[in-house]
Amino acid sequence: MENHSTEKVYAEPLASAIKGDRTSLSKEGREQIKELMHIRHTRFIWELFKAWFVIIGSISVALYVDNIFVTILAIFLVATRQNVLALMMHDQVHYLGIKHKYGDLITDLFACYPLIILSVKNYAQVHLTHHKHFLTDQDPDFLRKSGRDWIFPMEHKQLLMLFVKDLLGLSVIQTFRGKNIKDTNIRVKRLWEIPKWVKPLYLFTAALIITLTGTWHIVALYWLLPLFTIFQMIVRWGAIREHRYIHNGSIEETTPLIINPFWEELIMPSKNFVLHIYHHYYAAVPFYNLRKVHEIYVKEGLVNEDNVFNGSLDYLKSIMADRKARA
Repeated sequence: MENHSTEKVYAEPLASAIKGDRTSLSKEGREQIKELMHIRHTRFIWELFKAWFVIIGSISVALYVDNIFVTILAIFLVATRQNVLALMMHDQVHYLGIKHKYGDLITDLFACYPLIILSVKNYAQVHLTHHKHFLTDQDPDFLRKSGRDWIFPMEHKQLLMLFVKDLLGLSVIQTFRGKNIKDTNIRVKRLWEIPKWVKPLYLFTAALIITLTGTWHIVALYWLLPLFTIFQMIVRWGAIREHRYIHNGSIEETTPLIINPFWEELIMPSKNFVLHIYHHYYAAVPFYNLRKVHEIYVKEGLVNEDNVFNGSLDYLKSIMADRKARA
């Protein structure tokens, strides 16, 4: 008999990599994690510097060599570091970057505004609501990612077409809307409200400098092209690794634990975002200490190694399964 049910279909839950939940940690373990909540402003600034060093260095080498293959490599590297800038924005939303009156401004100037579509405050509105109303009808991330494009495991062809859509620049508007939702039930108040004229002035000044130096062709090829294409694909891949979007799903059954090898972090840095379950457990721990949180859980025997993914390729295999074959 044909099924006419209108019931929503969600992604399949994950086998939890954590034995229990955050309450399973010992008192000693909790004390150790409290110590990991210490914020180092210099580390955050260093990460911004490294990202820009790779961006400027890649573009400079590509312009000097003037080779199509080097150009393609530079475009890819720029996109991966654009993603690093977005990840730094994520930490600053929780004041894990620079907890200072002008922390948001510094992050906006050197991470968000260059990406055009982002700002710390706008993303804070979305992301902090996601934390408070995790995978419920009040979670903007869940509402945006609970459709057919987010049901995993997924057939090979469908996933491929989503990445092609990103590479063709057809996801830019969707990404813009997703990172700038203002209609949430949380009103974010930051340490300092950045005047509304700052971003338009920033973009106008940047455009003026580019025009006066006659470098629009360089900006278009090495900044806007990766931003509107490869970066969109990386953002999607990051969201796929972040959660399985299941209504009212627990953190443990919706959040994969992925341990990236060194070479993968070198090529496409995740800044420990793949340890996302610990971020939801301890949102006050900066990204560079999440690996230490994992080590504490391992030491206390709270990690089920059989359910840990060994790098993104391992996780990719798990989501590329044919749903028809699993029926």
